[in-house]
Amino acid sequence: MLGMETADHPANPHDALVKALLEAPERAAVVLREKLSLIECIDADEELLELQRHFGYQVRHLRPDEPDASYSQDPAVRAVLRALAWSCVQELSREDLVHLLRDLPPGHPLEKPLLVYIARTYGSIAEADVRYALEQTRPIEQAEELTMTVAEEWIQRGRQQGWQEGRQEGLQEAETRALLQQIELKFGQATKEAHRQRVEQGTPEELERWLRRIITANRVDDLFDD
Repeated sequence: MLGMETADHPANPHDALVKALLEAPERAAVVLREKLSLIECIDADEELLELQRHFGYQVRHLRPDEPDASYSQDPAVRAVLRALAWSCVQELSREDLVHLLRDLPPGHPLEKPLLVYIARTYGSIAEADVRYALEQTRPIEQAEELTMTVAEEWIQRGRQQGWQEGRQEGLQEAETRALLQQIELKFGQATKEAHRQRVEQGTPEELERWLRRIITANRVDDLFDD
């Protein structure tokens, strides 16, 4: 019957496309070309769409072991695509970094964004390796400036991580104080001091559990019974 949906034949054409892609991921590019026109992926005016109806597209899985030319004939595009491909597979060595930066002309608009991406993606890469690669591929003055760009990105990332850790530590301290106050109110000063060390050594999960239990606890041991 027309329009009837079954598990094998979804009524929605996009559902059918997704099903076909999942069933044969190695044929993704072929399936897309056969099943989905590029025009369906473009949000444009009808007049502009009319000019694009003959366009096609190619879907490729990028791997770090492919020849240079397979990424792109454009060196700048090739540098960016190679960085994306390598990021999911392996750490970036200094020679890999030299190889990547050689494709990108000095002063290219993608130069700084690519270096920031590298700094964010490859957490273990050393400043000495970045400096070496830049000095091999850039004039010395520009190499110094770009090294500072990467260093600033690392500093900013460190600040964000520190802020997040500090926020968590601040929350834990507040919960510790609140629990000790509640213990004192319910069971007295001496009981609070007797259990202070246990509370201060509690994990965030334990503190949250103890704060819930203090509401109904009839004796302090009820807090810590597992």
